[in-house]
Amino acid sequence: LQGSADIEVAGQLTWSGGVMDGSGKTIVPDGATASLGGGVLTLNRDFDNAGALSWFGQSHIFGSNSTFTNLPTGTVTIAADTNYTFGNTSTMTFDNQGTVTQTSGKVNKVGAVFNQTSAGSTEVQSGTLQIERGGSIDGDLTGAGTASFTNGTFTFSGVDIDMGTMRFAGASTDLNGANSVTVGDLIHTAGTLTLGDAKVVVERDMTRTGGTLIAGTSKVVFDGQTDQNHDLTVDTGFHALKVTGGTTLIEVQGTDRATVTGLVANFGTIRKTKLVPVSGTVTFGLTGVELDIKDPGTFTSLQVDQVGSDHPSASTETATGRYWALSPVGGDYTVDLTLPHCIQPEGDVDLCRWTG
Repeated sequence: LQGSADIEVAGQLTWSGGVMDGSGKTIVPDGATASLGGGVLTLNRDFDNAGALSWFGQSHIFGSNSTFTNLPTGTVTIAADTNYTFGNTSTMTFDNQGTVTQTSGKVNKVGAVFNQTSAGSTEVQSGTLQIERGGSIDGDLTGAGTASFTNGTFTFSGVDIDMGTMRFAGASTDLNGANSVTVGDLIHTAGTLTLGDAKVVVERDMTRTGGTLIAGTSKVVFDGQTDQNHDLTVDTGFHALKVTGGTTLIEVQGTDRATVTGLVANFGTIRKTKLVPVSGTVTFGLTGVELDIKDPGTFTSLQVDQVGSDHPSASTETATGRYWALSPVGGDYTVDLTLPHCIQPEGDVDLCRWTG
């Protein structure tokens, strides 16, 4: 199907195979419907959707030098029953000014450049929507599923994000312009992730296995009201980090990977467990605890909880809003224990040891 003329479908477009080519547009207006799926579809002309379009199972949509535009009244429902791809080249563009919804539990890929305006929204209800060629994203990005950004360069400007899982593996991802970022699981495996001045709320786990994190002046808030894993296998520098009340942030890796250049605001619990050496110094991550082992005895490991609240047995005179619960395995040891504080002058510091 080719030519320079525009084709407007007044009722229903059913496209299950073949090629759309030429300099004209295929147009699905407001009130019309379109069903795409059933085979390999080749889109080499521009396509405007203002109606209700469904992209369903067993359908790869490939092409070149074409732009698919989902107009403000347009809806695109991705209901693929297996893993399929929209676009396979950087010369294809998916511009979303309307509503995109993925309802399937599979991995569906946007292999075209993906741009979303402030009027647009994308909801991943289940499965993974993997965006592979970069783009500029505004509007809303929501859903209980996974939004994965790989290979390309992505900029977020004005977007409101509330996602179940976000995975970053693109060459460059910049969240600096996002209005709000709330994510269940945050996963960073490759590329440069720039936070800028964004506030990023993590409700479950944060995992970093690769790439570069540029913290800027951002704040990362762990707000799960439960145990949250902080699983860092690469060095990670934060600007500001907050743990909310009722949340336990667990530093999973034995090696200390996290550093904070600004403020650590702990209103919950930060937990770190480590094996201890026969002799020498060992530190316990964000808890700030340091041990110098003089005589190990049968001492083998220590769990440190830094709790950002008053000890339940503290009086009004001794309450400080912070304490450490130290749970050793083994005994008969001699150690020097160092705890961090910010009280000035230092001579005004008092330490109370509670044994129960």
